[in-house]
Amino acid sequence: MDVFEGKYRTAEGYPVAVGGLCEEGAAEECRRGLEALNGARFGDYTDCVAVDVRLSGLLREYADERIRILAATIRVPDCRQACGAVIGDPFSETRSAESRTEQTGEGICVYAEPGSFGFAGVLREGVDVAQVLIEKDAEAQKKSARRQLDPFVLVTDGSGGPEGRLFVRKGGAEREIVLNEQTLYK
Repeated sequence: MDVFEGKYRTAEGYPVAVGGLCEEGAAEECRRGLEALNGARFGDYTDCVAVDVRLSGLLREYADERIRILAATIRVPDCRQACGAVIGDPFSETRSAESRTEQTGEGICVYAEPGSFGFAGVLREGVDVAQVLIEKDAEAQKKSARRQLDPFVLVTDGSGGPEGRLFVRKGGAEREIVLNEQTLYK
């Protein structure tokens, strides 16, 4: 399993960070396929549910079939509540975060906390999905996931709060994209 990440900008100028887990060797093509998000029309959504559903729909439209898990965060300036992050199989039905850990058939552990963060990764040898620790915040979860998952992706809500983050890790290689007020104007 491989990881990829990229930063894009919608037609409205909203920054979007996207990353995920894909078939080995497909990372660059998966990232490149999502470049269609540059200039894509997001719309005038500010309602939390509408922002997340729209983001999920855009991702589904441009996702490569070799992507297993897709995570994204978007910075929509007029949102007043924490939202703007999605994680999961881009080809499955969109549903709200449920604060529970799930495991896919490929040994990928997925978790999403409403109004906060989500993560997904391949369970390390000897780690059972029931053993995956769920922490109270994204930074603590990142540390915990380093011990339990490889590769993995972690995402936080990008709208309605101070910043959104997308973090990917495979082996010892880590990359992070941060969306905040400054990224709205770059």
